[in-house]
Amino acid sequence: MDEKLRAMLEEAGFEVEETFLRFLKKEDFYKKYLFGFPEDRIFPQLSQAMEKGDMEAAEKLVHTLKGTTGNLGITPLHQDCKSLLDAIRNGEEKDVITAKYQKARETYDEITRFIISIR
Repeated sequence: MDEKLRAMLEEAGFEVEETFLRFLKKEDFYKKYLFGFPEDRIFPQLSQAMEKGDMEAAEKLVHTLKGTTGNLGITPLHQDCKSLLDAIRNGEEKDVITAKYQKARETYDEITRFIISIR
């Protein structure tokens, strides 16, 4: 992988080494999915589910997002998704779930801006 790209990803908290192996060390293959992440519709759908209070849909969507971010090595957002998913599955209070969602939302916004800036 291009060392400049690797350094930027690592500085942003991404898990680069294992992720690059997952993508068979094919930089173009990885970049295709990483650079496409900001256009993915899962987080906007999660936002809609949260606004409606539809925890069943939110659970499915955040589970999908957790998997996607894990596969792409987007560790900061992956961790926030895991925390949110655990809160939903454990039936935490609404304000706890909302706070975890807001944290994930902030991280998502930061990550998408970062990815767009390095394309």
